[in-house]
Amino acid sequence: MNRLSTILATSLLLVSSSSCGKTNYSKIDLYSKPTENVPIINIQGCDFDPTSKEFPKSLNFRFSELYSDVKYIKLEDTEGSALGNIDEISRTKNGDYIVFDLANGKIVRFDASGKFLNTIGNVGNAKNEFVRPIAVKYDPYNNQIAVYDNPKLRIMFFDLEGKFIDQIKFETAFSSFGIIDKDLIVIYLREVGNCADPDQALDFQIFNRQGERVKAYQPFEKIHNVRTAANTFSTQNDRIICNEQYSPLIFTFKGTELVPLYFMNFGEQQIPKSVVDEAKDFMELRRGWLKENKNWNFCMAFYENQDKYILRLSKKNRPLHYIADKKNPDNYIVKAFAFNDLYGKVDINYFDFSYDDKIVYFLDSEKVKKALDAIEKDRAQYEQDRAPISDEDMALLKDLSQHTNPILQICTLK
Repeated sequence: MNRLSTILATSLLLVSSSSCGKTNYSKIDLYSKPTENVPIINIQGCDFDPTSKEFPKSLNFRFSELYSDVKYIKLEDTEGSALGNIDEISRTKNGDYIVFDLANGKIVRFDASGKFLNTIGNVGNAKNEFVRPIAVKYDPYNNQIAVYDNPKLRIMFFDLEGKFIDQIKFETAFSSFGIIDKDLIVIYLREVGNCADPDQALDFQIFNRQGERVKAYQPFEKIHNVRTAANTFSTQNDRIICNEQYSPLIFTFKGTELVPLYFMNFGEQQIPKSVVDEAKDFMELRRGWLKENKNWNFCMAFYENQDKYILRLSKKNRPLHYIADKKNPDNYIVKAFAFNDLYGKVDINYFDFSYDDKIVYFLDSEKVKKALDAIEKDRAQYEQDRAPISDEDMALLKDLSQHTNPILQICTLK
């Protein structure tokens, strides 16, 4: 469980238990294949145990199998732009990066080359300041930055220069939110088991910009405690993409209507809905049943471009790359451990973000220093796993190892 999910779970246990009022819901089924004509993505090639000593080496891959090139963007390190970590990142229409550092409550805007432009908001108690932001989204319809300030139960809106515009206040805490269109926002609300209503469950609630709830959907029959949902929403190709990570259904919203987009067919590897419903809490589900049942698989992040589905799967808490052609989903690649045989020779196995034909990994200087140490210790073995290391590679590694702010490693899909 990453730092963002842990903090979200803690904050919701403290806050959302107080809001257990009745709501009129539209029941939805996120587990059954829709009856309408919805494309099916057959998840194949994942019938293995990634923690086993017999893990097939064929699932290790070199960058050159997936990517045509790699480039690095050093996020400029100034007094105003210093970051401890990247917990969320968005990309604006003009190519700027909006980077969120959860631990420091800091939101920073960089241009496409990594140059620092400005910060978004400040920590404080004034109307135009946030106390503890835990989720940040780029709103492409209004060209604004939306910030969820958990202690004050509000979403704040800023322009790209960081000027406060407006806010929406809520009655309860939630785990994630997304931008549907110019006027509508969806939140993913999670209740806990001490609600008076035993059927109170996870639900999607849609609000307008005036803070009025206009519709709600309930996907689960029962919940005993908080489940993580930090990465439920993303905006791709000018539409919201919704991925409830234990569900095989990918969907969107058109106005207030929930519309199925894709159904991921995991077959026998699908987590049974009864297991999700009956788990006492998120930790039991994630560290217990999911870890012990080697065949269960789920999608942690779903992206797409014009030609491909780009999925980050999780099996026994191990990340997998899954990339399939849209025209022929049976033409797919499933890979686990990555060796960078292209520019820089820095390995990383957990991709964080995708746009267009790019897959983005987050690096820091410590990761680069480990690569340099491994090269110094056994250069022949390091090159055998990847490719010969050039003088240009070494110069890049030494330069990146001295950089104090995070680094974006951007890979272009073939």
